Parts: sequence; structure tokens; C-alpha cells
Amino acid sequence: MIVPAILPRSQAQLRRQLKQVRSGLFHVDVIDGKFVPYKTVKPEHLPRKPRIMAHLMVVRPELWLHRMRHCAFVIAQVESVKDVPALVKVAHREKVRLGIALNPRTPLKRILPYLKDIDYVLVMSVNPGKQGQPFQPSALKKVRVLRRRFPTLRIGIDGGIRDGTAQRALKAGVSDLIVGSAIFGQPAPQKAFVALKAKLA
Repeated sequence: MIVPAILPRSQAQLRRQLKQVRSGLFHVDVIDGKFVPYKTVKPEHLPRKPRIMAHLMVVRPELWLHRMRHCAFVIAQVESVKDVPALVKVAHREKVRLGIALNPRTPLKRILPYLKDIDYVLVMSVNPGKQGQPFQPSALKKVRVLRRRFPTLRIGIDGGIRDGTAQRALKAGVSDLIVGSAIFGQPAPQKAFVALKAKLA
């Protein structure tokens, strides 16, 4: 599945880009200015429709989950989590579908003990917080290991995804391709979205 990714510096940008592409699910970065040195929109600005996969790049994500019950998934960066079991407990209490993201340099062993308790893994193939970075192929090894060990796990990959890297990621076993600049960095985002889907069909 191709999931259009938005890095919204304002509510106006978020509303505009949600209208530019016809998709039932969007990936939206929510950044507090501490984990990554700038801010994006707040959880309250995320709509109920279309469905939103919210990627939290924040300090202490467990304190944000109660504001995000309306999201399809809430994904926390493992590097910002001091106590993963405690985060899982909060997610279950708030009835949030929890995902864990890990940066390119973070080893898989950091999250493996917790995968039975979460709904989603997001493998970052760039460093978080900026669209348009080059794809880091080491992410594919993580995807292959995850797919082999957890055949039914929903896995996304985020960063540098376009035609060629998308094909490689699908072959490695991803469920979702999180695509930002290859859609919204184009003159006609909807046409770019449709064209990429056609190439991968």
C-alpha cells in the first residue's frame, strides 16, 4: 500500500495536501521541536477522515496518546521511549493502535522483545524530520529480518521511497510504502500518486 506522507509546518499546509491526493490513509508527522528541532501541527489538528497514521517525533510520546485516539495508528520513535512496556500499557488503556519506528542506526534488537504487543513497525530509511533525503539500503535488511520472524506483522518503510526503491522495499517484504516528496514534491501530486501505484501494480 502506498501511504502519502505529509510533513506539515502549518494547519493550512496539512489541509491543502490532504485535498491534493485521493487516499484513504495518510502518514502525518507530528513533531514537538525537541526530538527534531522544529514543530509541526498538533494532534488536535489531525482529522478523523481521511484516516491518519500519526508519526510522533516527540519527547515522552506516552503523554501524547490520549490526544490521538482518533488516529488509525500512532507511531512512536523508539529512540524517544524510555520504557516501551509502559508505552504499550498506555496505548492499550487509551485504545490506540501503537506502532514503533526505528532510525537507520538503531538496531532491531531494540524493539524485538516488544513486537508481540504492538500493531505496526516503521523502518526509517532516512534520518527523521526532513523529506527528500537519499534512501539508505541498510533498512531493507531490517525489513527482511522482520518479515521472516513475524510473517503477519504490518511493516512500513519511510524515507527516499520512489519507483526504484519502492520495488526493492516490496520485494523485501514491506506492507506500506510511506511516500512524501515523490508525491508532494511533484507538480501534480495526484498524478504522481496514481503513476507510482500503476508502476507497482
